[in-house]
Amino acid sequence: MIPLTVVVLLGLSACASSQTVPPQDERQRVAALIHLLENPDVDVRDQAMEDLRKAGPAIEPILREHLSDGDPEVVARCGELLSEFDILRNGRTQIVGGRVFHVDPKLGFLLIKRGRVEGLNPGTRFRILRDQGADQEPLQVAIAEFEKYIGEDAACWKLRVTEGESSAIRVQDTATATVRIPPPAIRVRNNLVGVAPARRPNIVGKVALVDVDRGLMAIDIRVWQGIKVGDRLQVVREGKKVGVLVVSDVQAWGSWVKTEGDSRIPDFQKGDQIEPAGEK
Repeated sequence: MIPLTVVVLLGLSACASSQTVPPQDERQRVAALIHLLENPDVDVRDQAMEDLRKAGPAIEPILREHLSDGDPEVVARCGELLSEFDILRNGRTQIVGGRVFHVDPKLGFLLIKRGRVEGLNPGTRFRILRDQGADQEPLQVAIAEFEKYIGEDAACWKLRVTEGESSAIRVQDTATATVRIPPPAIRVRNNLVGVAPARRPNIVGKVALVDVDRGLMAIDIRVWQGIKVGDRLQVVREGKKVGVLVVSDVQAWGSWVKTEGDSRIPDFQKGDQIEPAGEK
């Protein structure tokens, strides 16, 4: 009998309730993959992680059994997969923002130089913040709502000030908001829910470490965001391209990166924004 293939949304509660414990042969295969997470070879661990990810949320009961495993790498990676599956089922939130580069006090709007972002819709509320120094919390200057993208390539965001005085906003103030990205559609085969491979999550983040003396750089993008060794990332500061980085290793806390081409480590700063750079 040909298995029925149905396309559904991960966010539907019916998907979660329809998950069943995998059959014995599948449990054995998953257990073997989890055991590989202890392998000293990082490439073997990463491949096992990818194979577990492809198995989908149906293996959640097995992953939970290993949350008390003695190996910290196994515990961390099983926890990441469980978090990833939960995000894929329910959607995820993402902090977006950028620097103010133009303010019109008379018309009450401001512009942010950033490209199109998934989940950013008209009415999204932004906090306009001003840096007060390393020892103080940022000062909230105003509240603004996203109105629309402008420019042929949607290179700018237009925000309308809704609370506070637009005249109090300065160029270089920061606008931040939290957007919700809905879960992708997946396919259900033989009553086992699998993760749709058609689209990777939106890979955005910040530079977390710049160590010029030791020649090291790291970013805060982690496994659940879909990042992989070899991914090319564009670094942007205040709407301008700084350079390109390539992922060299992915860890539970973030990723190690190296510079590409003419980019040099001193060119980058902690807090620079990260975006996908695409194929070379």
